[in-house]
Amino acid sequence: MMRLKKIIFTIGFIVVFILAYHYSPYKIEHVGQRNKVWAYRVSTIEKIDFIQNHYQGMEIDVMFDSERQKLQVKHPNVDCPPIDLKLFLNTLNENKIDGIWFDLKNLHIGNAAEFSNHLGKLTQDFKLKKIVESPNIESLQFFRDKDFKISYYLPGSFDEDAETLASTIKLIKNHLDEFEVDFLSAEMNKYQLAKQHFPNQSLLFWSPRGTFHSEYFIDSWNRNRILNDPKVEILLVRVDFDSGC
Repeated sequence: MMRLKKIIFTIGFIVVFILAYHYSPYKIEHVGQRNKVWAYRVSTIEKIDFIQNHYQGMEIDVMFDSERQKLQVKHPNVDCPPIDLKLFLNTLNENKIDGIWFDLKNLHIGNAAEFSNHLGKLTQDFKLKKIVESPNIESLQFFRDKDFKISYYLPGSFDEDAETLASTIKLIKNHLDEFEVDFLSAEMNKYQLAKQHFPNQSLLFWSPRGTFHSEYFIDSWNRNRILNDPKVEILLVRVDFDSGC
């Protein structure tokens, strides 16, 4: 009976530890580089206080509604209610975080001027680092004179056949020759290729998989390696604050 109780206690302790580690913002692989760790895809106001107390910054998905002339916190492929960006930003405490990464989901050359003007006005008094990201490198140039850092989201899957990959890399390099950017950004599985083909660029990455993923330990090792790269300025990590958006 005592042996059974010990087994049950041990299993219970392991389960509690795993759950606590899953929800904890303090991961072993972040030790020594927490200044680079920002929260990935923040989409609810309820998360903001928690994130501001435990992360250096946050990434939010933003879409521009040209008909209503409004900016919204929204991802086109995620079934969550949109939030007015002004309301979202009004809840921030600039003394607690270093910056915001705006992932501009529907930026294109046709709305770039309006998009940049609206976002520029909403954030003109911010003393935070402000990053805008999009695969549309030409449209990002409209944000250059509004105190934003520019991040070019690398196009292509990077797991293409050799010929297609070479064509993708050539396209990216042509874009970089024509337009100025501060960073290149990508999911962290593109780290090696980004380092190989763009060794002089400052880099931003995100890690969308959580602790319950089957490859968590491999991801954990890779996150630590990426964080310790001096060319990498930010790594976004998933925040499992709740089961909703």
